[in-house]
Amino acid sequence: MFSKMLSRSLTTKIVSLLSALLVLLLALNWNTYSTSESNKTATAEVEHTHTVIEHAEKALVGLLEMESGYRGFLVAGADVYVEQYDAGVDHFGAELVDLQARSVENPDQVQMWAHLAEVGAQWRTEIAEPGMALRLAVDRGEATMQDVVSYQATVAGSGLIVQIEDELHHAIEIEEELLLERADRQADATASLQGALLWGTLATVVLLAVGGGFVVRMVQADVTRQQADAEESKRLAQIVDASALGMLSTDVDGIVRYVNPELRRLLRRVESDLPGVATVDDVVGSHVDVLNPAGGSALLANVPWADTIRFGASSMELEAQELVVDGTPVGFLISWRDVTEQVLAAEREQVAFGRTREVLDVIQAKSAELTVSSETLTAISNEMAGGADETAAQAA
Repeated sequence: MFSKMLSRSLTTKIVSLLSALLVLLLALNWNTYSTSESNKTATAEVEHTHTVIEHAEKALVGLLEMESGYRGFLVAGADVYVEQYDAGVDHFGAELVDLQARSVENPDQVQMWAHLAEVGAQWRTEIAEPGMALRLAVDRGEATMQDVVSYQATVAGSGLIVQIEDELHHAIEIEEELLLERADRQADATASLQGALLWGTLATVVLLAVGGGFVVRMVQADVTRQQADAEESKRLAQIVDASALGMLSTDVDGIVRYVNPELRRLLRRVESDLPGVATVDDVVGSHVDVLNPAGGSALLANVPWADTIRFGASSMELEAQELVVDGTPVGFLISWRDVTEQVLAAEREQVAFGRTREVLDVIQAKSAELTVSSETLTAISNEMAGGADETAAQAA
C-alpha cells in the first residue's frame, strides 16, 4: 500500500516535469511556426514580385511584337506581319489582364496596368489599324507607298509606343527594387527560421536531457525508497508475525487482508463461536464483521475504541484504530489479546468477595445479638444486686 502511494507521488512529479517540458517545447514550436510563417510570407512576396516582373517583361515583348508586326506590314504588306501583329496584340492584352489580377491587393498597380492597356488600345485604334488599312489600299491600287510614308511620318510623333515602353520599364524597375527589399526580408526570415530550428532543436535536446536526468534520478530515488520501505515492511511483518498479540488489518472497506499467526491461533479456539465464519481460513477476504459474535456491523464503528468481548467461554480484549498514510486513510488495524484467565480471576475474586461479605454480615448480626444479650444480663444483675441491698437493710 505504501509503495503504491510512493508510485502515485512519483507519477505526479513526472507528470508535472513532463508538463513543464511540454509547455517549453510548445513555446519553442510556436516560435518556430511563427518564424516559418514569416519566412513563407517573405518567400511568397519574392515569388509574387518575380512573377510580376516576368509578366511585365512578357507584356513588353508583346508590345514590341505588336509594333514590329505593324511596321513590317507597312513595308512589305505580307500576311506574316499581320499574324505577328495579332499575336503581339493578344500577348500584350493577356499579360496586362494577368498583371491586374495579380495586383488586386495594390490598387495603384491595378490602375497602372489598366492605363497601359488603354494606351495600347488607343495606339491600335488611332495609329496601327488606320496605317495597316492604308497599306492594304496600296495593294488595291487606291494609295501609294508615299502615302504610307507620309502617314507614318505624321503619327510618329505621337509617342504612344514609347510611353508604354517607358511605363513598363519603370514598373519593372519598381518591382526589381521591391524584389531586393523582399529578398532581404526573405533572407532575414530564412536566417531566423534556421536559427529557430537550430536553437529550438538544441533547446529540445537539452530540455529532454535535463528532464530525462531528473526523471531518472527521481525514479532511482523512488526505487531506493521503495526498497527501503520493502525492507522495513519485511521487518515489520516479521515483528507482527512474531507478536504475542493477535492482529488483523483491513482495507478502507473493512475487508480483511491480513491475519497474523497468533490471531489465527486465537480464532481457532473460538471458531465455533463465530457465526459468520465456517473456518478461520475464511476470514481473509471477508468483511471484518464476520468476527463479531453478536453479529451486526459494529467492529469498525466509532474507531478508535477498545473493549473486552466474550466469545463463548473465552474473553478477548480488542482494540481498533485507523491506518493513515500521508494523511490518507488506507484501512484499519484490530489487535486481539486473550484475557480469559484475567476475566475468570476477576470473576473468582468477585465471588470470593461476595462470600466474604456474607460471612461478615453474619458475624455482624451475631455480634449485635450478643450485645443485646449482654445488656439484658447486666440489667438483671443490677436488679438482683439492688434487691440484695434492700434485704440486707431490712434485716439490720
